[in-house]
Amino acid sequence: MKKTTFKKKSDGGLGMKDFVLFDKALKLTWVKGLCSDSHALWKYIPKSFLSTVGGTEIFQCNYDYNFLDLNGHLPEFYKQIIHH
Repeated sequence: MKKTTFKKKSDGGLGMKDFVLFDKALKLTWVKGLCSDSHALWKYIPKSFLSTVGGTEIFQCNYDYNFLDLNGHLPEFYKQIIHH
């Protein structure tokens, strides 16, 4: 059923977007912007939250998500982007 929902209409599907996948893609694009070399003001708050788990360097490491201690004061959004 799920495959039919998200397939292109020309392939016999309904042509709907997979919003779970779309949400992940948006968050990963946000991370890419956060890790860029620019010094945009919007980055100060995310970097402050992420400083408790290693800062933006956490996105450049190969780690097992299950071993990270994310139960502190990290908002759910930041936990999700680290998980993705």
